[in-house]
Amino acid sequence: MKFRPLLALLVIALVTLNNSWAQEIKVMSYNIRLDLPSDGPNWWENRKSRVTSLLNYYEADFVGCQEVLHRQLVYLDSNLNGYTHIGAGRDDGKEAGEYSPIFYKKDRYEILKSSTFWLSSTPDQPSKGWDAALNRVCTYGLFRHKQSQQEIWVFNTHFDHVGKEARLASAQLILEKIKELNVTNAPVILCGDLNARPEEAPVQLLSAALWNTRDKSQLIYGDASTWNAFQFNKKPEGCIDYIFTTPFPYLTVKKFATLTDSYDQKYPSDHLPILTTLEFKKPTVRKWNSATKDASKTNSLFNSAEEEQVFNEVQKASFDYFWNGAEPNSGLARERYHVDEIYPQNDKHIITSGGGGFGVMAILAGIENKYITRKEGMERLKIIVHFLETADRFHGAWPHWWNGETGKVKPFGKKDDGGDLVETSFMLQGLLCARQYFQNGTQEEKLLAQRIDALWKSVDFNWYRNGKNVLYWHWSPTYQWEMNFPVRGYNECLIMYILAASSPTHGVPAAVYHEGWAENGKIKENPASYDSIKLGVKHQGNATLSGPLFWAHYSYLGLDPRGLKDQYADYWNETSLHAKINYQWCVNNPLGFKGYGPDSWGLTASYSTKFYAAHAPGEKHDLGVISPTAALSSFPYTPRESMAAMMNWYKNKKDKIWGPFGFYDAFSEGVNWYPKKYLAIDQGPIVVMMENYRSELLWNLFMSCPEIQAGLKKLGFESPHLK
Repeated sequence: MKFRPLLALLVIALVTLNNSWAQEIKVMSYNIRLDLPSDGPNWWENRKSRVTSLLNYYEADFVGCQEVLHRQLVYLDSNLNGYTHIGAGRDDGKEAGEYSPIFYKKDRYEILKSSTFWLSSTPDQPSKGWDAALNRVCTYGLFRHKQSQQEIWVFNTHFDHVGKEARLASAQLILEKIKELNVTNAPVILCGDLNARPEEAPVQLLSAALWNTRDKSQLIYGDASTWNAFQFNKKPEGCIDYIFTTPFPYLTVKKFATLTDSYDQKYPSDHLPILTTLEFKKPTVRKWNSATKDASKTNSLFNSAEEEQVFNEVQKASFDYFWNGAEPNSGLARERYHVDEIYPQNDKHIITSGGGGFGVMAILAGIENKYITRKEGMERLKIIVHFLETADRFHGAWPHWWNGETGKVKPFGKKDDGGDLVETSFMLQGLLCARQYFQNGTQEEKLLAQRIDALWKSVDFNWYRNGKNVLYWHWSPTYQWEMNFPVRGYNECLIMYILAASSPTHGVPAAVYHEGWAENGKIKENPASYDSIKLGVKHQGNATLSGPLFWAHYSYLGLDPRGLKDQYADYWNETSLHAKINYQWCVNNPLGFKGYGPDSWGLTASYSTKFYAAHAPGEKHDLGVISPTAALSSFPYTPRESMAAMMNWYKNKKDKIWGPFGFYDAFSEGVNWYPKKYLAIDQGPIVVMMENYRSELLWNLFMSCPEIQAGLKKLGFESPHLK
C-alpha cells in the first residue's frame, strides 16, 4: 500500500490550557498476558492480584492494557481502586476475544466519547487486516479533566505479532484516525504493544508524527527492553511497548520508567509495564495584574525569538489604531481610517460604540504591555467615560455611530437612529473589564470604576424586549420598533444575552435567553459541517458551512469560552471548530482563489472589493478576500495556523498590506486589490484576542465580574470561573 508524507498525516497541537490545569499526568502501558492455564506457574490466577496491586500502587491517570480477556477485565474492574474502563472485544465488538481497554481515574476524568475500531481495511466492523494472523483493535476515548475542563484524547492498541504489512498499515490507520477525530487540536496520547522495535517501520512512522515519550523524557529509569517472556533471570529482550504523545512546546515529558516490579522471582506479566509522567502546562507569559517578565520567560508561546518579535509588533501596531488614531474629542475609536485621507462620505469624525468598546479593552492591554503608562490609560478612559455619559443614549443604550465631535447620533440606516443593544453590549463588555481593572486602585481610579458601574447599570435591557421573551437589536425614538429585528442565535450576539441576564438593575428573566436566543432548543438543529468538522449549533442567517469568523470573536473578547457550556453548546468547541472550518476551507480552496493556503487564510466581515461584505466559507460567501483580523483574532483557537499566516504576511507581503496601524483590513491577491484602510470593529479583536492568548487578561477581568457570574448561573452555564 502507498503512504502519504508523514507531516501530511497529522497536525496535532495542544490547545491553550487553563491556569487551573498546570499539572502532571501519569500514563501507563501494560500488556498483562492472556488468561492461559497452560502458562502453569505464570497463569493469570496465580498473578492477578500482583497485577492489580502494581496498578493500584502507581495510580496512573490512564492505563492502556493489552491481551485482556473478558474474565480478566471483570477482575480488574472489581479490584482496581477508583478506575473504570472503555473498550470492546476484538472478535465481536462486545465481549469476545482480547480487549485493548483504557482504564482511567473516574474521580479525575469524565468520558465524552469513545469507540473501538479494527486495524484493517474495514475498521468499523470485526475484521482481520492485511497479512495479520488475528483480529486487532485500537480503543480510543476523549476525556475531560473535571477540575480544569481540559480535554485529552487517549488511544490504546496491540499490533499483530505476525503480519509485517499489517503493523505498518495499522500505524498509518491510527495516525489518520487521530487526524480525523482531533479537529479541536487537543492533546493526544497513544499507548500500545506494537510488536515492533524502535528501528522498524511502524515505530518510525509513528515517531515522525508523535513524540516517543522515552526519547523525550527528562529523566529515564530502567532499560528500553520490555518483553521478559516470564524469564526472571534473563535480561528482557526487545523494546516493543510504547507511549507516544503530542509534539508541542507546551508539553514536557518529565519522567519515563520501565518498571521491573517482581514477586518471588517472578514478573506479574511477560511484559514489563512502562510509565511516563507528562506535564501539560499553560505557557502564560504573565498574569494580567503583574509586571512583564524578562525575555527569557516570555518566549514559551513562540517557537522562535522572531515569532515573538513579530507578534509584539503586530499587537502594538493594532493597538495604535485606538491610541494614536482615536477621534480626539471622544477618545473613542473612529469607525474607519483611510491612509490616503479620502473619505467619500466625509465620515472620518464618525465613531463607533462597538469598536470603541473593543478599544477600551485594547487600552488595558496597552497598559499591561507598557505601550502606555497606567496613568495615561486612566486619563484616556476618563475622556471616554465622560463622552459616554453625555452623548446620545436611548433607554440607556448607545447608538451604533455618533458624531465624535458632538456626541449626536449618526444614523446607521434610515430607521436605525436610536439605541443599538448589540453594539452597546460590545461597549459594556469593555467597560466592565475596565471597572474590574481599576476598582481597587487609587482614589481617582476607584472613582472612574464607579462611573463605569453607573453606565452599566443604566442600560435598560428589559425595554429592549419589546414586551416579549426575546431581545431586539434596535429601538428608534422616531421609528420605534419598525426595524423589527429580534436577535436569535447563533451569531455574534451571545454577549448581549449574557449581559441582559446579568444586569443588577434591568435584568431579564432566563426565559428570554432560552426562548429568544436558543429558540427553545432549535439552536441545536441541523448544525453545519465541513471536511469532517461538525459544529454543535446552527449558525443563523444564510450561513452555509459557518458564519463569518467574527462570530467567534466579538462575544468572546471578555466572555471566556474555555470550559463555558450550557444545555445547548460547548462554546470552546464551537469557537474552535468555527475557526478550524474557516482555516480548512481556505486551505482546500475549492473556488481556486489566488493566494489562499495554510499561511494565508481568514474569512470574516470586512472591507471587500465591493465596499463591505460578510465573508465566510461557502460558494456564495467567499469572495476571494482575505481579512487578516480573522486569523489574528483566532490565536487562542488556532495558535499554529494563526502564527503561520501572521509570519507569512509580515515577511512576504508587508509592502502591500502593512500600514501605520498594522495589517490593513483586507486584501485580494486574485484581483490585485490592496486598499490602505482600517475598520475599528476589525482592529480591536486583534489586540484583545492576541492578549488573551498571551496572558488571558481580558478573559480574567470580565469573568471576575460578580454580576456576570450570577447571570451565567441564572442561565444554567458552567465555567471554571464560576465560584
